[in-house]
Amino acid sequence: MLKMELQSSMVKSIKNVFDKLKMLNSKSKYLPEIKIRGKAKNSDHFYFGEKGIPSIFIYSMGGGGYYHDVFDKAATLSLTNFENTAQLLIDFVQSK
Repeated sequence: MLKMELQSSMVKSIKNVFDKLKMLNSKSKYLPEIKIRGKAKNSDHFYFGEKGIPSIFIYSMGGGGYYHDVFDKAATLSLTNFENTAQLLIDFVQSK
């Protein structure tokens, strides 16, 4: 699953990004599901979005559950759907 966080000041343009990613994913079946979620202050880019800087937060679900804590180490990273997510984003960039 891929999730995208929407920043409120850019919802329309980010929604267009989401729709395009969803269309590309439907065509190529990279990921089982793509969802939009609301803002979350635990994302690194949250405050940029709050200042009006366009941003999306793309992440896959799964793994050990460690996120920005002492157990968040390279050895514990889940690379669930990493290659498929990367290919979806490559297709997105090339489709512009």
